[in-house]
Amino acid sequence: MVFVIFVAGLLEYNSGKTTLSKEIMRQFKEEQGIKVQPFKPLSGNNLYYNFKEIRKNFDKYKEILSLDIVELVEQAETKVENPTINNPVHKLNTPAIPYEFIKEGVTQTYYNRFTESVALIQRFTIIEEENKSKNYYIINNQSYKNTKFFNEEEIIEELRKKAEKINTYSNEEEYIALNMDYYAKATESTFNYWEKKEKIILIEGFNNSAHPAWCVRKANIVILVGPGTIITYEPEKYFTAIDNYRMINREKLTITSDIVKIQKPDAMFRFALNKEDQDKEIKKLVEEINKKKDKIN
Repeated sequence: MVFVIFVAGLLEYNSGKTTLSKEIMRQFKEEQGIKVQPFKPLSGNNLYYNFKEIRKNFDKYKEILSLDIVELVEQAETKVENPTINNPVHKLNTPAIPYEFIKEGVTQTYYNRFTESVALIQRFTIIEEENKSKNYYIINNQSYKNTKFFNEEEIIEELRKKAEKINTYSNEEEYIALNMDYYAKATESTFNYWEKKEKIILIEGFNNSAHPAWCVRKANIVILVGPGTIITYEPEKYFTAIDNYRMINREKLTITSDIVKIQKPDAMFRFALNKEDQDKEIKKLVEEINKKKDKIN
């Protein structure tokens, strides 16, 4: 029976999810000889701010991938041709270029509408017949080939050539509709693929989302990480808290801070900067994971 670990972030950015996930995976491998399979159902990177890494990974895998999942897959030494099945939904965002707006004399338009990055392209990997994966892409008409936004047409045109299907959208309603078509199929089919193959799966969350995909409901332990802090929850308590919160806040995305405020953690660990102390605390965490794993086996 597969054992599932869910690691989520206490903060929107820089919580330390990948750092902790890699350490958990390393300790399982070195101390017990057990491989932990990483799975990141949803992710996003910024084309402009992460271009060097995105380009490097594209040259190697011919695909857009979460920078985090590439690290985790390499840590796990996962033997797959392409780690899209470890990262079924990935989005590239891109910022507007102030230069273009200032040059045209529409500076206020930039500050009113475009100081935040917008979506450029999003991939959905779905496993269909005979365990074969197919990639579907959705492209934002607002930003693609628009000189006011950073683009990388070489990458996108390469993706278009091998895509199972390309969809474009022009507004939020169309974007949501396309996600409804693909998101659940992608995250569920790929997780089911690994569930049948692996003994331990580590699901890394997205930013500070408390519930990025339905597969996290299969977790046997929930771990939240932030600066200097690791907290754990029994899944039943954690997901009951989410369900209760959503009954009152139906229109709001649930983030981890919402849950920490209403549900007391089961255990807490201090995540130190010092490597020696850090290893000791993570070892305690892994012991906690092992206790739960032994109960279900």
